[in-house]
Amino acid sequence: MSPTKRTLLRIAVGPDSPGFRRFWLATAVSVLGTWMAAVALSIRMYDVTGSPGWVSALLFAEFTPSVLIGFVAGHRLDRLRVRSALVACDVGSALAFVALALIDTPWAVVALAALVGISLGVFRPLSTAAVPMLVADDDLEAATGAVGSADNAMTFLGVLIGGVLVGGVGADLALALNALSFGVSAALIGTCTALARPGGALTARRPSWAPRGMARRIAASPVLRQIGLGWTIATFVLGVVLAVQVPLLIGTFDASPAVVGLLLGLDALGLVFGSLFGGSRRFGRVAYPASLAGIGACTVIVGAAPDLALAAAGFALLGIFNGIAIVLNRTRVVRETEPAERAQVISFLISLSVSGQALGTVVGGLVATAASPRWAFVSAGLGALVLAAPIAHSVGPPAEWELRPSPWLENDKQRR
Repeated sequence: MSPTKRTLLRIAVGPDSPGFRRFWLATAVSVLGTWMAAVALSIRMYDVTGSPGWVSALLFAEFTPSVLIGFVAGHRLDRLRVRSALVACDVGSALAFVALALIDTPWAVVALAALVGISLGVFRPLSTAAVPMLVADDDLEAATGAVGSADNAMTFLGVLIGGVLVGGVGADLALALNALSFGVSAALIGTCTALARPGGALTARRPSWAPRGMARRIAASPVLRQIGLGWTIATFVLGVVLAVQVPLLIGTFDASPAVVGLLLGLDALGLVFGSLFGGSRRFGRVAYPASLAGIGACTVIVGAAPDLALAAAGFALLGIFNGIAIVLNRTRVVRETEPAERAQVISFLISLSVSGQALGTVVGGLVATAASPRWAFVSAGLGALVLAAPIAHSVGPPAEWELRPSPWLENDKQRR
């Protein structure tokens, strides 16, 4: 294979480390099914109830378990055998989506969505913490960017296919395919032998944990503090977007399910390009707050758009800035934490951000019902511009942090 082709392959699917590309494929397959199902569930809930409030309740049920797990049980995540826990989460999610394909009663759907949320609350921090177990330290940014790009590319395809399936044959097929995708993911992750051990057992020190202590740990680090404050506010905005995007596109712009899938797919396609940019080894101090400001500005553009064309451009740009921020979140957290504490720090930060996102879904549903989906988008976007970006800039790390190596490089080498 030529050097150019080898480089392109590395950018697309990450370094050729044992088990990593199977992990990458498992992530891609699972995300494809998840977003097919997410679009199908949101559209079906809106069709059945005609209420933005029920859509926000569905999303709130998916997010809340992640909050509780991070705050209450995050200290135990680093003690789990990563491979077994990830496989169990995939199997549990597969069973839940089989049930979702068979029912459409709003309360039952919300309850099952909460069960899926429990699986995601364990899976997300463990999967992020698993990447350093599969690649060399110098490959961390490339691997994280590749996983992020796969997530976002499959998100694009998932929402596009989900919208087409709902419009053509209904939501049940999308839900059943998602259940199958979790089964495939479980089978692939089960072959990753490097994950068959607890991360925390590989270091001598096992830190104590409590919500107050973890809050102090995050407050003491400019990097973690920037993510904890700025990203939580930004995810509130993204929660509003998630709750209101279907009512906005269908109710305001009179879009068909297929068009809804296409427009949400543009957002995901933007995430792909943003992830590739965010995977760069070096990034300036202003890149992170600038990405949060971009999220706010693009949310305002979508809400104020006079037609679908401008709204589509806003969704695509929103995805780019969101993708940059997500990859910067992941790589910075990994480089700022020890292996023994990595999953619990990630879980706690996820709980903070998901709290903001869950609150955003509730507020978005209320504002969209009381005023309009447009007002929900515009007001949330202005909040990101006024609060998230300035706060992230003011509490962030000095520029010198960007140039230093991982403080836990030796620990990471010992693990491999």
